[in-house]
Amino acid sequence: MFLNELNDAQKRAMLVLASRITQADGEDSADEHEALDALCNEMEIPFEFDQRAVLADIDVSMFDSHRARVIAGLELMRMLHADDYIHEAELAEIKAICRAFKFPEPWVATMTEWAKRMAWTEEDPLDHQRAEYHDALVTYANRIMDDIWR
Repeated sequence: MFLNELNDAQKRAMLVLASRITQADGEDSADEHEALDALCNEMEIPFEFDQRAVLADIDVSMFDSHRARVIAGLELMRMLHADDYIHEAELAEIKAICRAFKFPEPWVATMTEWAKRMAWTEEDPLDHQRAEYHDALVTYANRIMDDIWR
């Protein structure tokens, strides 16, 4: 949704962060591969990354602006909440990534709620009410991308 705003280094890092989440539960599912493939398609990058980067310490250094960090956080939350099941290891991994981004806990809660609501709107995109709410969520996301906490 917002991934096209990231630069190439941020897109590659985003794929590594997303891979960390999908691999956290130790299972390798087709749904997770599809989610990563969709992420790559949206970012227009190949589905290739160094597995050592996934296993290394979390590196968010290339997300050098508040907007880039929030885009990554929202998109990772969105990916996590795209289906009805979240493994506790995936939840722990996203929390670790949010700590690396230095998001205050209220921001993490807000991004989580945003992702859940966004998933609801995407269940039936032809529903007029959901479509309007989707647009409102996109507007809200843009506002928090520009709002730097103090």
